[in-house]
Amino acid sequence: MVKTGTALLAAYRGHTPENIRDISLTQNVQGRWSQPRIPHTDNWHFAGCPVNGPHLDTDGVTTALVWFSAPQDQPEVQLAFSEDEGSTFAPPMRIDEGNVVGRAQVVLLPGRSTLAFWLEGKHGTARLLGRLIRDNKKPEAPFEVARGAGLGYPHAVRVGKNVLITWSAETPISQIHVAVLDSESQ
Repeated sequence: MVKTGTALLAAYRGHTPENIRDISLTQNVQGRWSQPRIPHTDNWHFAGCPVNGPHLDTDGVTTALVWFSAPQDQPEVQLAFSEDEGSTFAPPMRIDEGNVVGRAQVVLLPGRSTLAFWLEGKHGTARLLGRLIRDNKKPEAPFEVARGAGLGYPHAVRVGKNVLITWSAETPISQIHVAVLDSESQ
């Protein structure tokens, strides 16, 4: 959930009786929640309870939404932008490298740039990746933040000119790691 200029905006993984798990949004304006709406239809059919939820960030007007989905059993991380406080979103862009675990995070930066983070995995090794998107439409090459067998659940936030990203790792005991990225150098 984020606070835009005029409302609260919440994103969550919706669920239909047919087990379609598209991302849904709802806004709270003046104490009233809107009817849920789907910003982009993935048609991900999943008969369980996925733990990969969406993540939002906003500067009050521009809002970024990142999420994991796996339509037709093809995992992917999608990123979409809104320029009207989350009322509408442009078509999403796929930002992953093809071996998606998910658990995506997004942080808006000054100057219409965005950092997105997610986990990818192959043969028991996970990688926490980041990608800078300039002008909210030009993705640069991904960069690796961390690698290991037991990476889990990153969380990212901008604090001043820095982006803090935390994640858990089993090495062999559970630990929390923190990386600090200078948003002005991105």
